[in-house]
Amino acid sequence: MYFFETITDGFFFKNYCAELLHVNGYVNISVTQTSGDYGIDILAEKDGISYAIQCKLSPSPVGISSVQEAFSGRQHYNRDIAVVMTNNLFAESAKELARSSGVKLWDKFKLGELEKNGERLRRIRNNTPTYSDNQTKNFEQEVNRINTNLSGIDQEINELDSMVDQYTARQNNTSSFDKSNHSTATHKKGVFLFFAIFCVIGFIAMLSTCITEKNPKYITGCIIYGIGAPILFTLYVKSKKPQPLTTPHNNLEYEQIKREEQHQMYFEQITDGLAFENYCAELLRANGYVNVAVTQASGDYGIDVFAERDGVSYAIQCKLYSSHVGISAVQEAISGKIYYNRDVAVVMTNNIFTQSAQELARSSGTMLWDKFKLEELEKSQKCFGKNKTYGNGISTKSKVITLILAIFLGFLGVHRFYVGKVGTGILWLCTCGLLEIGWIYDIIKIATGTFRDGAGLPIVR
Repeated sequence: MYFFETITDGFFFKNYCAELLHVNGYVNISVTQTSGDYGIDILAEKDGISYAIQCKLSPSPVGISSVQEAFSGRQHYNRDIAVVMTNNLFAESAKELARSSGVKLWDKFKLGELEKNGERLRRIRNNTPTYSDNQTKNFEQEVNRINTNLSGIDQEINELDSMVDQYTARQNNTSSFDKSNHSTATHKKGVFLFFAIFCVIGFIAMLSTCITEKNPKYITGCIIYGIGAPILFTLYVKSKKPQPLTTPHNNLEYEQIKREEQHQMYFEQITDGLAFENYCAELLRANGYVNVAVTQASGDYGIDVFAERDGVSYAIQCKLYSSHVGISAVQEAISGKIYYNRDVAVVMTNNIFTQSAQELARSSGTMLWDKFKLEELEKSQKCFGKNKTYGNGISTKSKVITLILAIFLGFLGVHRFYVGKVGTGILWLCTCGLLEIGWIYDIIKIATGTFRDGAGLPIVR
């Protein structure tokens, strides 16, 4: 049994790795500080080659993030080789990224080999690691620094809570005198009731005609009206009751709020990560980037969008965050750039970046595009944002209008023309709604909120 298999403390494992390197001929070994180490735990040298090493005490196979951290940390500390040492094995994705980026992976078998080669393992066998006075002093300073940072974070949280309260109060004040919302709710409720009654009358007429004339061709009409009536009645009942209107306290304040809403940046309205990736891709296209492609949702090695411009290829990571973007995003972008063999790594976000992320980006040549850069890109293209079909991953087409068109003119495919599905709309028109089967199927899909428009977005509004 190897000694590293008995270690359960991450800090002790780091010092174990440093001593293991020492007994195997590595020199100028230094253990980095506990936090702010840019993913590197040990710096060492041997035979004129400098190493940046990350130590991972893990109960399961080590994944791709450790390789990303080691690679970006090597660039930050300007070392020749990046190494990840672990008491376990490595995941297949970590091995693939390591091969493409040149990171060395030392698993439990490599550690066992190093233990066997060590001539002074009795120092490692000591259960209590020895620390110099300088290391102890650095550790105490690090603890004090962390406590200071925590105090600052508490203050920021209190400020954010205050801002949220102000924003909520403003939104409540705005909604109380929004006449358009009031009239829209009333109009929708009346539309639901009118067409629900119309469906009931149509159902009775179709049923009576089918019985009296004994003609089965009216059965389809009975089914359509029979389905439409309860659906529209349900929508009528669930419609929000119009709220009473109140007079704004200050007309000047009302105009200011409306003006702020009109100048709100488009990316500030996005709440879905996948929609933000598509937004970034569209923003790049609008600003002259070519060969823009969005990667698959998983297994993308930290890269969400590929693009090119002026002969330079970009590997871009998109981060939709409610807080500041940290160092991990930069590490993923760096390793993803190497894996996909691109010229420049970029991180795009709707927020801003932490100081550590900015420092690593400067040392690694990664470009950071925060909310101010996105705002600049939006403003440079005045026409951008007019088509807001994927702002929140939801279509702007009305579910009510689509459902009504499907019920009454669905056999002609009118509802499909409305949502932008022109090709299938022509098919519905020529085949009478796919022999009325597709007609009924579309009505059910629209009513349940699973019908999508021509851009592939759900129609739920």
